[in-house]
Amino acid sequence: MSAHEVVQSFRQAKNPKSQLVILAQLNCCTVETIREIIENQTGTDVRELLKDLRPNTKISRIDTDYAIYLYRRGYSDTQIMAEFGVTRSSICRWRKRHSLPPNIRRSENGNI
Repeated sequence: MSAHEVVQSFRQAKNPKSQLVILAQLNCCTVETIREIIENQTGTDVRELLKDLRPNTKISRIDTDYAIYLYRRGYSDTQIMAEFGVTRSSICRWRKRHSLPPNIRRSENGNI
């Protein structure tokens, strides 16, 4: 896909957050690469483009694929919460429904 097609697909997507993951899979690259392409083409941070969606985002509307992608990348509940614009307790409930333990960062000596 050309950079223009990536941006067009992102803008026309019903769920732009999940479209980031889909575009990454289609182009055999990372979500970060897709974000960079969109940011370079639009001159705007992807988070700013997604900001308009956040006030209406509810836990039932969390894109499971994208949330699991973030979870597997080691994102904490707080980081996932910030990405979706929902409360931390909503993310905790979502994670528990999917039988996922919390991502806890440990130091090199094994302490939390």
